[in-house]
Amino acid sequence: MNPFNLPGPGDAATWPPEALASLAPLDEATPDDDTPSTADRREACAVIRDWLTDAESALMRGDLKRHFECLQEGLDVLTSLRGLEQ
Repeated sequence: MNPFNLPGPGDAATWPPEALASLAPLDEATPDDDTPSTADRREACAVIRDWLTDAESALMRGDLKRHFECLQEGLDVLTSLRGLEQ
């Protein structure tokens, strides 16, 4: 064991059992299921629609750099939504 492995002040390993037990309700409150809901999908569609609108306006202005940035941001939203399903 080296100094990097030793727990220090503020690390969970140094907390008393009472403090760790007080965090248990937080673990129960967070859902384990990361499947996107219909509301998540609708919100993602709205965000993607905004990025596509921005991409189209950038293309109309002739700003290809911004056009591709907006398309990439929209693709990132799609990818993150897809990543939640797997």
